[in-house]
Amino acid sequence: MRLVAFRIQNYKTVVDSGRVEVRPDVTCLLGQNEAGKSAVLQAIWKSRNVANRKFDMLYDYPKHDYVRARGSDPVATVLEFQLGDDDVDAFRTEFGSEPPSHISLTTTYQGKTTLQPAVQVENDDLSKAKDLSELLAELPAEANAQGVDVVAPLRQQAQALLAAVTSADYGRVRQAAAALAAAAKAQALQLKLLDADAVASLNAATTARSGAERLADVNTFLIARIPAFIYFDEYGILKTRIYLPDFLKRSSTPDPEIRTQTALFEWAHVQPKELLDLGIVKQQNEAQGLVERRKEERRTLLESASFSLTGDWKEWWPQQREHKLHMSADGDDLVLQVSDDKNPWKVDFQERSRGFQWFFSFYLTFLVESGKAHQGAILLLDEPGLHLHVTAQQRLLSFFQRVSERNQLIYTSHSPFMVDPDHLDNVRTVYLRKDEKAGYMHTKVSPTTEPEGDHETCLPLQAALGYGVAQTLFIGKKTLIVEGITDYWILKTLSAELAKRKRSSLPEELVILFAGGTSRVLPLVSLFARPEETQRRLVVLLDADKAGLDKATKLKRELLQHDQGVALISDPDLLGPPGIEVEDVVSRGEFTAALQQHKGKFKATKAKATTNVQFIREVYQENGWGDLTHGEKALLVLALVDHWRTGKGPDDETLDNAEKVIAGLAKRFV
Repeated sequence: MRLVAFRIQNYKTVVDSGRVEVRPDVTCLLGQNEAGKSAVLQAIWKSRNVANRKFDMLYDYPKHDYVRARGSDPVATVLEFQLGDDDVDAFRTEFGSEPPSHISLTTTYQGKTTLQPAVQVENDDLSKAKDLSELLAELPAEANAQGVDVVAPLRQQAQALLAAVTSADYGRVRQAAAALAAAAKAQALQLKLLDADAVASLNAATTARSGAERLADVNTFLIARIPAFIYFDEYGILKTRIYLPDFLKRSSTPDPEIRTQTALFEWAHVQPKELLDLGIVKQQNEAQGLVERRKEERRTLLESASFSLTGDWKEWWPQQREHKLHMSADGDDLVLQVSDDKNPWKVDFQERSRGFQWFFSFYLTFLVESGKAHQGAILLLDEPGLHLHVTAQQRLLSFFQRVSERNQLIYTSHSPFMVDPDHLDNVRTVYLRKDEKAGYMHTKVSPTTEPEGDHETCLPLQAALGYGVAQTLFIGKKTLIVEGITDYWILKTLSAELAKRKRSSLPEELVILFAGGTSRVLPLVSLFARPEETQRRLVVLLDADKAGLDKATKLKRELLQHDQGVALISDPDLLGPPGIEVEDVVSRGEFTAALQQHKGKFKATKAKATTNVQFIREVYQENGWGDLTHGEKALLVLALVDHWRTGKGPDDETLDNAEKVIAGLAKRFV
């Protein structure tokens, strides 16, 4: 089960965030300091966590309205989740019916939860139990050798079950059915009285549930499968020396420093109490050989742990330097030192760079605690990477993508270098908006990929885009310019899927830029189309509609004189048919599935559209959804990408089309 959207209400600076969609892998909450990013994460976390943290109106409720709201139980969060295939299969097995595709969990300040939509369930059928109890209640007496009626206990228990069924009291039904089963088992004549069908009916009655009970079972089942949230905000920086007696004394405290030290011991597979005991001074009557053995064991343990940590470090963070971590003991102190291939001598941990200290402490805590999290836990990171160099921040983004294969991840930032240029659809802007009537500022969040807020809020996103363009201008070897963001998402996602399947994909040195519309293609191309050597590494891909054909003519005439620099998706070496658009790389069936995920069930259009965009436009009109705007098309393509990421991936027709287009584009770069 994964989170698809959230809505925060009545939490600190957040009066109502509105419904905010999140990505199935990584979502970045981008905004200025004091905009309320941390408040958003904390509210999500307190809705469902393993740290037993709850909402507290005194500290969490917006101060301007506290005097009026105290004593009530306002809603704090509404979280929407999509069931995964394993959730659906488990539900069918447990209840024998179809579950909803999505559920929402509403949580109040007092911790009351409501699940929507309410699943329709019926009482278990007791008709067979009723027929069986009537039959057994009418059995004639049968005396044994001593003249005792051996069937009497069965008749009595059958009458009790009949009364329970008639009263529709399912608790009594279960008790009476169990008693009847026990009575039947105790009778020598049970094989003659109860056949296999009768036994099955009796067993079913012992677990029969009323509609209300079954609904409670469904809610309990679904809530139990909702992932927990793991929140990371303070990462205590490790010190060179850890005084073991002090750690053992404070090991249960929530101190961030203790939190990181605990992670260190767990990751290194060493016990601080054991290290302390192995290093005690020679005891009375203890042989010197035993003392030496104890100390040798401690030294060997720490050497082995150091080797393990060094190996893990190389995997976490490939750097130009090859770092080695050293753990040793000095009396009751555990000592941490670091060396590298450029500085082979051991340097105290606290003497390394601030970024190095932060990174190691963060990763240690993050990897240990996320590893202990419940399966599918959603990770919430508050301002990660503040102390890291730009290149290290970019590596951090790559690490997030790896982590998201197992755990959905949401993080906050105000740095343009913590915006992933390859996943701009992950960004949601967080900003303050003034309530003109009340006169106070409150936090809002952009609901989708379209950024909102003032210039300062959007500046990091603009800077990230500018940095991407600069990288392309100065160090990019190949550049592909497409018309819009949806073209970008489709090509990037399909290329990644092809690479995963060991098929032809876009080369790593190729950078894709989207112009933001056909009208903006020429100004963007003018930044690149200078000397001939630059033109040889630039290709513009356009739709084959009227606007695209017109733009292709202007580009060839004014900026890109060589024909290979302008590609129409309808070119024979790309997709082929005239009039098509980049969206036609995707099969019609895939777009239909995305429409169902985005809009639910819909009436199929009767028209025979030749392109996918025309098909979607007609479906919107047929179902009364209005015009297919650029924003709606973007949301639909995002639903399509989600469908690929969370399902089985694109179908064969889509992948074959994508591979053909990519191969055709590759030939145009010389």
